Amino acid sequence: MSRTNAPSGRSWAGGVWTGTRLAVWGGIGTQSNPYQCGQTGACTPTGGGGLYDPATDSWTAMSAAGAPVARRGAAMKRVGDAVLVWGGVNHPDGALYDPAADRWRTLPPPPDAIAGARLDDFSVVVDAGTIVIVTNQRRAAVFDIAAWGWTAVPDAELPPGLKDLRGLDGDRVQLIVARKQPGALGVGSLARVNAAAARWEIAPLPPARAPTSLETGIVAWVEGQLIVWGARYQEVRYVADRDHPKDCGPRRPGYPICDPAVPVREVRIGPAGLEGGRLRPVFVPHDCVEATVAGPVSSFDDRGCSTYGDRSSSRVVATK
Repeated sequence: MSRTNAPSGRSWAGGVWTGTRLAVWGGIGTQSNPYQCGQTGACTPTGGGGLYDPATDSWTAMSAAGAPVARRGAAMKRVGDAVLVWGGVNHPDGALYDPAADRWRTLPPPPDAIAGARLDDFSVVVDAGTIVIVTNQRRAAVFDIAAWGWTAVPDAELPPGLKDLRGLDGDRVQLIVARKQPGALGVGSLARVNAAAARWEIAPLPPARAPTSLETGIVAWVEGQLIVWGARYQEVRYVADRDHPKDCGPRRPGYPICDPAVPVREVRIGPAGLEGGRLRPVFVPHDCVEATVAGPVSSFDDRGCSTYGDRSSSRVVATK
């Protein structure tokens, strides 16, 4: 790959394929570990970027005029013929870049729930002319590209549990694993933001015929189905391993940080999983009715939510 006109050396850069070229932007100095900054400037946020054309093995610099300020951890997504750069550590903002015109267009400030997010733990989804931002606090907003404006997604009381994003459609769908005792069925919920309606939707996972656990194994979202394989409960313990100390910080500046400081090794107790299953869930508005019933029912409430259930699950969930 040619280095002529390539962006400066950096780590933690963002990148996305535009359809004909690779766009690279942002990052930090030269340090691959942002928590190991022993050298001056090694972790300084880096701005600017470039477009690489594999057909001609050539780089073209991206304009700096109107570009987001230098940062690391930004998300880069293809939005039609444009490239979105959004977010990053301490930067809840972004812009769209037009590769053909070499021009940036800054997005307006997001709603307060997003503007208050100061970390890089967020997800960005491009969906049918909209950009959906979800923070690690499960607060969300939808940006309509045609209308060039934001809509705040009302906060929702999502089911409690551990958020898990193993292969779930590029963060479009969130798996919320219920915290259960060892050996309990792999139950939980799926959650997503409906961009058109600007609201959260939930799909409870039925306990009937569920895998032993959702906390291990492969969990993927494929063509509207949740596929689980190899899920089996394994208790994970961390035991002290003082016989194999690591030469690391924070006592030695410039060296990797050990967390925890005492060397440990991971021990898994329990058999590996050989089971699997698939489920095509039904997503419902988060505030629709959910109840337990003794038999099949069907009705509507004043919000337009219908309810249904059966004896096998003894559960009623709501849907439009």
